[in-house]
Amino acid sequence: MLIVNTEITIACSAKVVWENLVNFQNYADWNPYITSIEGDLEVGSTLKIQFPTVKMNTKIQVVRANKLLRWSAYMGFRGLLDSLHQFEIIEISSTRCRLVQSERFNGLLVPFFRKRIKASATADFQAMNRALKTLVENDLVA
Repeated sequence: MLIVNTEITIACSAKVVWENLVNFQNYADWNPYITSIEGDLEVGSTLKIQFPTVKMNTKIQVVRANKLLRWSAYMGFRGLLDSLHQFEIIEISSTRCRLVQSERFNGLLVPFFRKRIKASATADFQAMNRALKTLVENDLVA
């Protein structure tokens, strides 16, 4: 098992961060990691997620408005490279929150690609976190 965990503090309410995080239609405008998401924001729904180099189907596991979004996915077949991706929004105050983006990887391929997965996922998550922070904090100023 491999866990990649990133976090960023955002000068904005958890509600505003959540609203932008789940506004999938606008991802192409700001998100460098996930360029589009198609699907309904409901537990059990399938999301079609477009990354810069690959498209993947995921299944929503948890939706807690303003707090948590979690989905699962697998590459090829189950047990090869499975993942559980999570966005957690932790309210610090009415005008500040922490976004924790993490993913747990399991499967036969993880030991062989551990360093590559960790480096790539960390960089991608951090880029998305920074872009979301910029988006919501700049919207408050405008």
